[in-house]
Parts: sequence; C-alpha cells; structure tokens
Amino acid sequence: MYVEVGSAAEGVVLAEADDFTAFAVRVTAAAASLSSVELAARIGDAVAVDDDHVAIAPERLRALAGRADDPSWRDGFDAMCAYAASAGWVDGAGRIRAHLERP
Repeated sequence: MYVEVGSAAEGVVLAEADDFTAFAVRVTAAAASLSSVELAARIGDAVAVDDDHVAIAPERLRALAGRADDPSWRDGFDAMCAYAASAGWVDGAGRIRAHLERP
C-alpha cells in the first residue's frame, strides 16, 4: 500500500490498499515542491516528515482506506501494523514509518 500525495486538486489517496506487504508515501510530480511541513499538512492528522520517511497514524490510514467496516481488510491492516511494530517501524506516538518517495 502507498499513500499518494498529489497537487491540491489531486489530493491524497491510499493506493493498493489491499497490499499489506509494502508501505510508502509517494509524492507526484505535481506536488514535488512541497516542503516537509506542507507535505505533513497535505497528508493530514498525526503525521511527521523528515527527508527520507513519513510517520503516519494508523487512524489516518484507516480513514484514507475507507474500509474500516471490512473485517478482512481490518485483519490484514492490523497484521501489517503488528509487523511494523515488531520491526521497530512504529514511533513512540504509534505512527507507522513509511519510505518517502519523491520524483
């Protein structure tokens, strides 16, 4: 799964939401000039950004997916979150770290 951050008109979407084996934040060419602060604001609540990573609260990902009522999706997502925690990819605030991919 990946969070795609586009221009203001394109917005932010969660793509490949059923792929629980990968997690990244991809910035489109239209949003390439966003600063870290602007990128965090564009993604939304409970986000931290540095040069290489974005940390996103699971609640934000659930909201982007729009599938919180799907038990199968929830199970896969919860398993992904548990794996991320076991690998040390979750910060003290419970946010999951994703690689930041810019054009």
